[in-house]
Amino acid sequence: AVSGRRREREMDLSAVARQKARGGRAEPASPSATASMEADDHDSEGSDDDQPDPESAKQYVKQFVKNSLDGVRGGRRAQYYEVLEALDGLASATPSGDPDKLLMLEVLGENVSSLDERLHEELLRRVMGTSLWLCHEDIARLVVQFCVNLMSTHTGSMLATCLDMLVEAFLPPRGYPEGRLEDELDAYMRTGQSPSLGADAIREDMDDDESDPKGPPPRSAAETTAMIVGAITQILTLVPLSATVLGGILLRRIPHKTAVKARQCQYLRAAFALVETPAGRPLRDGLLRGVLRHLLDVDVEIKWQDIAPDGDLSEDDETEVEDEEDDGKENGAGGIFELEDIEKTIEQELVRQAAAWERGESGASGARQGSIRSPMHHGGRDEIEEQIDMIDSMMTLVLAHIDRRIDSGDGVALNECLLKVFVSTLLPAHESKFTQFLVFHACAREAAAKAASPALGANGFPPLRVANAVGEFDGTGALSARIVDQLIGRVTDPIARPAPRLASAAYLASFLARAAWLRPPFLAATLRRLASWCWATVESATSGAGVTSVARVKSEGLSVAR
Repeated sequence: AVSGRRREREMDLSAVARQKARGGRAEPASPSATASMEADDHDSEGSDDDQPDPESAKQYVKQFVKNSLDGVRGGRRAQYYEVLEALDGLASATPSGDPDKLLMLEVLGENVSSLDERLHEELLRRVMGTSLWLCHEDIARLVVQFCVNLMSTHTGSMLATCLDMLVEAFLPPRGYPEGRLEDELDAYMRTGQSPSLGADAIREDMDDDESDPKGPPPRSAAETTAMIVGAITQILTLVPLSATVLGGILLRRIPHKTAVKARQCQYLRAAFALVETPAGRPLRDGLLRGVLRHLLDVDVEIKWQDIAPDGDLSEDDETEVEDEEDDGKENGAGGIFELEDIEKTIEQELVRQAAAWERGESGASGARQGSIRSPMHHGGRDEIEEQIDMIDSMMTLVLAHIDRRIDSGDGVALNECLLKVFVSTLLPAHESKFTQFLVFHACAREAAAKAASPALGANGFPPLRVANAVGEFDGTGALSARIVDQLIGRVTDPIARPAPRLASAAYLASFLARAAWLRPPFLAATLRRLASWCWATVESATSGAGVTSVARVKSEGLSVAR
């Protein structure tokens, strides 16, 4: 029955071409009329005079499709319904078994100017609803070309709909083997390259009720991603203003924080691949800000007992924590630096995790793209929770993206973006444990680049120019200096709330004590600023002038020497 319906559709399209060749109306015949025409053809002694060549037949079908689309505006829908019928089953169509569908798609892609979003809604739904993950490669190519042509012609009404469909296709639909997606992700995380998966290997993971066994095999995530990114890149090139619409769609389509690791990472891979193209450059900072906020949402859901349960700390770490607690009590600090009020943020994280940047490894290995691991990577401990493993993989992808931007000379814009995210998003987040490592990694990369080329700055970084700097700080990067400026400003702000000031103090103390790339001249100048503020605060309080800030210290010329 299926082959019979397929044969009827093929005959209908052939009938269109033959009628046009005979000078008849460009209207498809019914099955009975088609059969009659077939009989007439056989009665014509097999003459080929009225049989058009393939190119002519395509032109006839093209004219038929245009007439059917235009006819909808006048209330004539018979031909339009024939076109819709020819578009049934695109997801399972193959070039050898359904040549009429490929011809119809190709012709539609050349007639996008005749489409109307409201009048031809069903046609658009059938074409744009075709899964690029499950359909045949030729079908996917024609669907993508249809979308590109549609966007270049209808830059207004259909722009958001088409871009949303393409971004939605970053993730596979129901029916794609999730196991294969996970295997490909694992291989990519190990080697930095996507494996080449054969069609038979992919089909083995497909459930019988999820895919037509005679239909086309699904492609790998890398192949599908490349196709979609290529299409969106063409649209961005043809319609530059589409970037303003696409930016919001990219953020809105980020998977929910409860989604599985494979889907989270697949989306990040596709989105980063898009913004790393020249056409996607305007979208880089906006996407990175959104991804860091998303990482923070996942980060704050993880509790310390999930990472380092009781008894998991080493003896040295336990001794260090106990010494710090004892010092606070002996000095009458009342536990103010135990950070209980801000959920034990950066200080305990650095003690427990022994972050790579504490030992200066981030700056040394930053150039080894693909080898960076997040600070909570524990060499594959079996007991790591699924959520921790997910954020670990996501941070690895973000670190690789940051490295690629630095290596391509985009370090200045990247640092500006990271600084804004740190101040506006990460610093107020009292329960953040890992996300800030991304900012510190960029600091280490910048310092390493400056140390390698202090005159010009490598990887697009300019020489250090900081208002509070005393000369050049022997390799301390501008991002580190600006972060320190922001933290000191908040610590010494007399009208700031206590919790943000305490969080800033914790970040500042940890950063100055543990960031190995910070040079002694920079540390000395920073401590001198803090000491000046302390001296001025005590002096102001003694004289009854009230509290002060670093800004006032600088304006009034107060110093430790005084």
